[in-house]
Amino acid sequence: MERRRSPRLPVQLQVEARSDDQSMNGSTVNLSLTGACILLEGSPAEFGTIELTITFPIQVEGATENFKVEFPGVVVRTEPTDSRTVVAVMFQKLPVESEWALSKFILAQFDSSTQGA
Repeated sequence: MERRRSPRLPVQLQVEARSDDQSMNGSTVNLSLTGACILLEGSPAEFGTIELTITFPIQVEGATENFKVEFPGVVVRTEPTDSRTVVAVMFQKLPVESEWALSKFILAQFDSSTQGA
């Protein structure tokens, strides 16, 4: 049985990550209201803090162009692969604007998937 607080949405979005003095690029594997699984070109330290900037598409209500949202978090797991690192991030104290954008995006994705069913 899955013990997650929020369902994960499989979605690929552009990510810029900053951890310590390191900047890395990558993409999301999945996203929830409480965290994200991402693929990065670098390898942040486990249990270290990380700042993600995720680029969301226009489809979020009220947006007229792609927009970037900041997400502070903690690296809870890393798994090196051949060329990149799978990184699990738990979000920490999201700013209201970030939580709003994430909620709207996830709701829109779930709504569109249920309308097609």
